[in-house]
Amino acid sequence: MVTGTLFAAGQDLARAPYRLTPPLRWAPHMLVWISLLLDGLLGGLGYKVLGIDACWLRRLGAARQWWLGAGPDRQRLRYG
Repeated sequence: MVTGTLFAAGQDLARAPYRLTPPLRWAPHMLVWISLLLDGLLGGLGYKVLGIDACWLRRLGAARQWWLGAGPDRQRLRYG
């Protein structure tokens, strides 16, 4: 997935000056790469500061995202 995203961003960047694609169509593809790089940087920094305990912070963050986004069915919980 990540290699395909980089490939798509490169194609869109190459076509944008010739107006063959919308001007900012490459931006979402690059945001995937930027988020991947930031996650690696923050993970490395967290490991350097907290050691192996930094893995628990990442798990808590993932659990929070799951709960806020694709978590349990909120309607079912509210109305039984």
